[in-house]
Amino acid sequence: MVTATTKGLSRAREIYADRGKRVRELRKAGKKIIGYICLYPPIEIITAMGMVPFRIFGDMSEPITVADKVSTTVVCPFLRSIIDLGIKGKFDFLDGAVGAHTCDIGMTTIIAWRDYIKDAPFTHLIDVPHTDHAPAVDYFEGQINFFKQHIEELAGEKLSGDKLKKAC
Repeated sequence: MVTATTKGLSRAREIYADRGKRVRELRKAGKKIIGYICLYPPIEIITAMGMVPFRIFGDMSEPITVADKVSTTVVCPFLRSIIDLGIKGKFDFLDGAVGAHTCDIGMTTIIAWRDYIKDAPFTHLIDVPHTDHAPAVDYFEGQINFFKQHIEELAGEKLSGDKLKKAC
């Protein structure tokens, strides 16, 4: 049980033991919770829109039992676990999920999320270039702008520079 008087590493352990507890409280209070897979999605944009970013992890202690119906068993167990937990409803507090094309399986994870996770009203894949050449940088800027537009639609409002500065 997380208490207000718990401090330091003890508090961190309590929060980590039930990472979804606080975001469930925030969602109940009216906040939108956006899960993100990997480190590439721009959580600053999510935060600036008044939403709560939530890093989606797999769970090594839970056997993968249903994800194998939608992905092959020879791929990354971390990402298969995320799909498995999502299908099982373990992330039912999320209003959406954002992923990035960091690898082929990373890309298909967000596609599987879109196609197989019940009540996934918002999903977005950011295609991350794998080079820093000028055309790739321009392309990535377009990907970020497309994500911004998509999250603005979900929020029902535009992202201002001031909001983004405060979130960073």
